[in-house]
Amino acid sequence: MDTAAPGPGRRERNKRDKLVRITRAARELFHAQGFEGTTTAQIARRAAIAEGTVFRYVARKEDLLILTFAEEMTEVVMAAFEGVDPGASFIDQLLSFFEALLAYHLSDPALAKAFLREVGFFRDPQQDYGFGRIPMMPSLGKIVDRARARGEIGGDFESGDIAMLAFAAYWFCLRDWANEVIDAARFVDRLRLMLTMQVAGIRAAAD
Repeated sequence: MDTAAPGPGRRERNKRDKLVRITRAARELFHAQGFEGTTTAQIARRAAIAEGTVFRYVARKEDLLILTFAEEMTEVVMAAFEGVDPGASFIDQLLSFFEALLAYHLSDPALAKAFLREVGFFRDPQQDYGFGRIPMMPSLGKIVDRARARGEIGGDFESGDIAMLAFAAYWFCLRDWANEVIDAARFVDRLRLMLTMQVAGIRAAAD
């Protein structure tokens, strides 16, 4: 007897297809002509749907920007983790990972800064932006576990908490870069310093 759960119906497939088309169109236009220079009418035309249909999926254009970045970041994070040398020191592995993320933002600084302005201020908490699909914390957790296995860090701290602490340092530096407080070179220097202090604190707590 076949007990497999039925797949999505035609209506659900059509909804998913339209969202994919909308997100793809938004991504292409945002990168081609910038966030401010893109209108929802242009996105709708590129996606071959009515403009009103766009607003059945998102409340505002900014939501499309967040959806676009969430989708792209999934691939960026996976590639960043694959590019980390597992034989490098804990701090160097973290820096390699975060520098790959920074490189992504540097490829389109204006769009990245527009995204960073929006990402902390969701107007619709019920909107699924896709952040749960980004393997950020799992990737950082694996880097932490490798360092723990080699004895670089110890103590009773959870790997997930250490990963979150490292991400917080990255996010702080990224915010300053977006606000033009620091440039890319200073970003790396400051992040290295912050990660070094974090690791020193973790080691001291373990002694």
